[in-house]
Amino acid sequence: MTIRAAVVGGSPLRQQAVDDLLHNEDFQLDQVLSRDPVVDSDGAPADMAWESLLLDAEIRLIILCTHTVARVALVRQAAEAGKAVLLQEPAPSSQELAQLRQLARRDAALIGVMMPFRMALPAEVRTWLWTATTCGTLEVSRSHPFEEFRNPLWFRWGPTRQKRALARILTPYLDLACQLLGEPIDTRIQADDEPGGRALGLVSFHNGSRLAFAGTTCSAVPSERLSLFDTDAHLTVSGDTLVFERMGSRATREIPPVRVLRRLVYQEIAASIESGTPLRHSTVGASDGLAAILTSFVTLHRTQITQ
Repeated sequence: MTIRAAVVGGSPLRQQAVDDLLHNEDFQLDQVLSRDPVVDSDGAPADMAWESLLLDAEIRLIILCTHTVARVALVRQAAEAGKAVLLQEPAPSSQELAQLRQLARRDAALIGVMMPFRMALPAEVRTWLWTATTCGTLEVSRSHPFEEFRNPLWFRWGPTRQKRALARILTPYLDLACQLLGEPIDTRIQADDEPGGRALGLVSFHNGSRLAFAGTTCSAVPSERLSLFDTDAHLTVSGDTLVFERMGSRATREIPPVRVLRRLVYQEIAASIESGTPLRHSTVGASDGLAAILTSFVTLHRTQITQ
């Protein structure tokens, strides 16, 4: 059965969500509201087009591509109207996640996040138990025009455009590390202030493992590599390849293009809507670790890389 969906929000990501639905046989794109709905001071709907969308019983999924400040209020209104919700970037903050979990429990709402790289992890790797001896490295380089990050959509990611750009390029791989290593308990970051675009960091996890990372938005040579090493296990994500080895058994998997990974997220959403079962990978509950790390970018004001 095709699921009717709506795309809502004024962010630049709206068109990506529209394209996703137009090329996905599980969904029928029913409405597009190409601006952020108005919410009054009490958090109630104050937008006729948004209210009309909420009252449409045929629409079962709302994809929110909107300013982070109003997101939780909009998710609450959608949940109260019986809609499933998928949040596009940016990743929810720790404060947002606490409120979203409360909504999910209270209204039995299905609330997901668009984190497509989670879908690249093979099932056998997800069950590995990484130990306190695990250490890892993450290196990401991009050339990102900082002007893109003037939009208020990205303000959650850091105090300057440079730090927002850095947080965005590191996010998919930091999230992968959290899916595997669990809860981070401490994050230390050094980053350039204006006009730089470099960051170095160290994340310590509850299980004793550690991850060192480096990122730059000033390189014309795009590259990414996440590696984790334990006493009897090794995993590397590099470009479009994932290599994992445990107890002498080694395997290589090709990582599908992002558009395919996004399609897998929608497939998971569709299956959960139809079956009434919780999300496994795209749930907001799997985003706490990433939110904790991103908080370090938000609070980063004075620490700089020494020359």
